[in-house]
Amino acid sequence: MLMIIYSKLLIVHLNFVSVHTMHDLMIAAGVSHTLIQL
Repeated sequence: MLMIIYSKLLIVHLNFVSVHTMHDLMIAAGVSHTLIQL
């Protein structure tokens, strides 16, 4: 039972990390795009 809860928490955590990383990459891409336009 405990392992099921732990694995669900781990999946949620990994999803959150991947979304956060994609968000950071989008910000970095936007900044570099703005610098290129300047």
